[in-house]
Amino acid sequence: MNILNVFASEPYIESASFEQIAKHIYRNFPRAIKILVEIANENKCVICENLSLNYKSKASLGNHLNFIHRKRTMEYFRDNVMTLTLDELEEKIDHE
Repeated sequence: MNILNVFASEPYIESASFEQIAKHIYRNFPRAIKILVEIANENKCVICENLSLNYKSKASLGNHLNFIHRKRTMEYFRDNVMTLTLDELEEKIDHE
């Protein structure tokens, strides 16, 4: 599978197996959560789509993603972020 390695200092496209991708995301999980929080719309969880007043800050939404949806967060990141081009990812972050 071709993916965008967003964790490199200069993001690039690489080919990797699902196992390699999972290991790569788990090693960089705090950075993955930071990217997902930047993409999130009005502190809405991208996994369960729960809009909660408990997510008053990006940190609380990040904690929710980390502790409530850890496995699903990794899968979402793999399927919905790492498959984007760099331009698409930048647009998604800037647009939200």
